[in-house]
Amino acid sequence: MSELYEPLTVDGVAAFSEMIRILVLEPSFNWFDPLRFQFHIISLKDSEGKYEAVSYAWGEPHLEYPLYSRQYIFHITKNLDQALRKFRLKVDKRWLWVDAVCINQQHYHEKSAQIPLMGDIFRGAKRVLAWLGEGGRYEGNALQVLDRWSRIRAPPKECRGQGNTDEYDKFTIGFQSDALMEMDHIVNLLSLPWFSRLWIVQEIVVNVNVLLICGDIELSMMRFQAALRIFTANVGSSNLSRLTLPVKSTLRSLQKIQRLWMDNFQIMQFEPGVETLRRLDRHSLFLLLDDFSFYQCSDARDRVFAL
Repeated sequence: MSELYEPLTVDGVAAFSEMIRILVLEPSFNWFDPLRFQFHIISLKDSEGKYEAVSYAWGEPHLEYPLYSRQYIFHITKNLDQALRKFRLKVDKRWLWVDAVCINQQHYHEKSAQIPLMGDIFRGAKRVLAWLGEGGRYEGNALQVLDRWSRIRAPPKECRGQGNTDEYDKFTIGFQSDALMEMDHIVNLLSLPWFSRLWIVQEIVVNVNVLLICGDIELSMMRFQAALRIFTANVGSSNLSRLTLPVKSTLRSLQKIQRLWMDNFQIMQFEPGVETLRRLDRHSLFLLLDDFSFYQCSDARDRVFAL
């Protein structure tokens, strides 16, 4: 395996904090064709906008699915295998950054230096591909429902009681009826492992161009956030009471992530180039650690690195 990983060096000197590997995924028309790739080593400072970063749940730690690079065979998890097959293009190569592959997990010094760079890596990506998993009919339907909700223009609360009809109350009653029918699908979606990963706080907050993907259904983070605002503002306490405690916790944390993401979006709109997380001064590390204390990570040190 060591032969697969060309050292990250500059002029023969180790440069773990300066260079990164990009997984260049070979194209194929056939979903079932073996996954093939090659590495491209590039300077982190010169890589901005040249790759897409993949956010995903590692899932079960069984490395049973082959990923081929020339004469080498690299083994990955089922969830990552599904993600790469989904992201593989038919004609063109696709430049991706995937932590489990692009970082040599067996090289202690490289891994120790590269993990703290992940905020910069996700920030510099052309886009973040958030793979929620293959999911099923209900989870995919939930994304479609959220897409529909994101396009709703709710009447302002100020219209309550004006005129002969209460437009706001009519909207709220109609929305709550729709939400009640779709609630189980939303619960299934928010129960997917991706939503409980601590690393998503960093992976999606630092980049304004995030695409959520569940099976064949896609939804931009912008629309997801819009739907979340509509949902939490109008769903009603009776509907919220039907949610399980873990889903309620996920929903509350997503609202906090939403605020962080919107702060980043506004900064990038008006002050492009500013190092985002350093500008979000009011979100101190201790507050973030408390806010996302129930999120899962495999290494306790990740509670600092992931934020």
